[in-house]
Amino acid sequence: MDGQLRLHIIMITVTTMFIVQVIIVSWIAITNPEPCPKKYMDMSGDVTQYCEITSAGLGTQWSLKE
Repeated sequence: MDGQLRLHIIMITVTTMFIVQVIIVSWIAITNPEPCPKKYMDMSGDVTQYCEITSAGLGTQWSLKE
């Protein structure tokens, strides 16, 4: 009986870790801004008309304005 209890506890722990990881990865994927397309970056005009500088990890990147 003690072995089955340990197995259930391990299964609950692994399931909980999996759910937390899915939530974290989903949040990162949803909140990640879309990068500024190359056609706007290569234009000789004002890139700030279409894109803005946003934070990305430890640095910054150009991303599309909403």
